[in-house]
Amino acid sequence: MKFLKILRSQSGVGIMEALVVTVIVALSAVAFLTLQENQGIFLKRTRQVNTRDQLGNFFHGVVQDRGLFIFSAQHEMNKDLRDCLGDPARGTPPGCAIGKPFPLWLIDLTDPTLKKVWTAPPDKPALFDESGQGCGEDRRALCRFEASTTFTALCSDERTDCKYPSRFVVNLSLKQLYSQNQAVTPLNLKPVQYSHAHLIQYNRPPKFLAVPQKLWLSSFSSSRSVVLTLINERTEFPLAWHACDSSSPEIMVQCLEPTNSNSVTATIRLATGTFGKTHKVRLQIANLGPAPNASEIIEIPVSIEPVCITPWGQIIENGITVTAYDKPTVAYTEECKTADLTCVNGVLNGTGKYQNCARRTPIACQLPWGETLPHGTSKVAFGYQTVPFGMLCPQETRVCTD
Repeated sequence: MKFLKILRSQSGVGIMEALVVTVIVALSAVAFLTLQENQGIFLKRTRQVNTRDQLGNFFHGVVQDRGLFIFSAQHEMNKDLRDCLGDPARGTPPGCAIGKPFPLWLIDLTDPTLKKVWTAPPDKPALFDESGQGCGEDRRALCRFEASTTFTALCSDERTDCKYPSRFVVNLSLKQLYSQNQAVTPLNLKPVQYSHAHLIQYNRPPKFLAVPQKLWLSSFSSSRSVVLTLINERTEFPLAWHACDSSSPEIMVQCLEPTNSNSVTATIRLATGTFGKTHKVRLQIANLGPAPNASEIIEIPVSIEPVCITPWGQIIENGITVTAYDKPTVAYTEECKTADLTCVNGVLNGTGKYQNCARRTPIACQLPWGETLPHGTSKVAFGYQTVPFGMLCPQETRVCTD
């Protein structure tokens, strides 16, 4: 007691008071550290929740982007997607199992190499940190979320036996990489699931077959109807004309409404033509399915040809030869000789003047006693009607020749 009194007298502060102060300071420090730690956990939890929501909204838009889905077929790993979509430009039809989930990589279009992706299949998903930035295996410890996608090809209805798919359902899952360490993941966040269907029908445009190399029109043959055969694989889509015109007002083109999926008819007419000219008729057919749905444009040359008029008034086209004769009739002993006429650029070449020729019918003979003797026949005639008894009647054979 004497010693304590000496200490009190020397420092002015007792030991008990010093201990109390020390405890208060320690408790304050602990409270400060605890508050700081709780504040850090709260900020991390808030940041991860916000990131989950922002990534969820972003991916919601990604899976709804039909163009991105189709373009993602160019990613080297999306072979299943390429097979299911087919290649209409090359005429490759879709070929994949209906109703089976397939892995899907949705590409990041900002990468010109088309290797960077926003999402990947569930067995190797795309990773993101708690700021929403992508992170690879080299930053695995900082990754807090994984995004994965698959797709399923379906028929237009609930059937599974359709020839080609017409619906593609994209399924996305955004999950938190949860850890028991609250300093890493202070809150176990609920996964985000999205599904969206894209209506994508395979289409192959019709194709013309057996196209005429050239057509001719003239004032004699001023109209021609051309039946064009088609290859039309998608017969469930109606046909319609995309192009039906000519390169000149001298030619009118009328394309009849298609009624047969394997052929179409176009009628080409001469309006007012200058002989010797050649114009072009443009035709293009399409089906009413999704693009690409139009055939190639075909061009058929149409030549406006001059005509000639024969002496008997018949119109013949350029280059055509008709049989003509120099005489309309000849003796029955003669042969009709032909003198053909040919139309050459509006000029009639040849000497024939008559369309027909016939042998003249031989003329019958008139006998002296009034009887008619047909041509080529004969009859016995006598010099006298009567002769004295004992004399012979003179006779001769009369032959009728023309």
